[in-house]
Amino acid sequence: MKILTFTLCAVLVASGVFAQDDNETPYQTKTYSGILSNVRVETSGGSITVEGSQSSGVKVEMYVRGNNWPQNKLSKEEIEDRLKEYDLTSGTQGGTVLALARRRNQNGNWDWKRGLSISFKVYAPRNFATNLKTSGGSIHLSKLTGQQEFATSGGSLHLT
Repeated sequence: MKILTFTLCAVLVASGVFAQDDNETPYQTKTYSGILSNVRVETSGGSITVEGSQSSGVKVEMYVRGNNWPQNKLSKEEIEDRLKEYDLTSGTQGGTVLALARRRNQNGNWDWKRGLSISFKVYAPRNFATNLKTSGGSIHLSKLTGQQEFATSGGSLHLT
């Protein structure tokens, strides 16, 4: 009985944490239109979600949190200060939408406590192709019919 009660409590706590994540406000949102056919997203420590839609445009949402979120909720000022240690690229190149987040090489002086989890959610036309890479994060793909290339080290894959 104690194990069942403990398991039930753990599930309820975890579902509350994930529900908060679903209601999170993006740190940055960008939209793109034009002759676009694919999206390339790269990040480390964050997840990537790409969802196909009926829209002809592309919307990219970037979410930024402290490495040990939700225990380490950072202010907007703290996030902006830590983002100075990252190279962020967003825009288009040819027919490709780019969303890239890479931590700069700090000459071996890498303080994991100052690390960020940078995640992306992309809403694109259903026939879009993807090229997705993350280390330590999950990849979620849904409602897409184009060619999908993706890789994660340490994360899960969700295809629907």
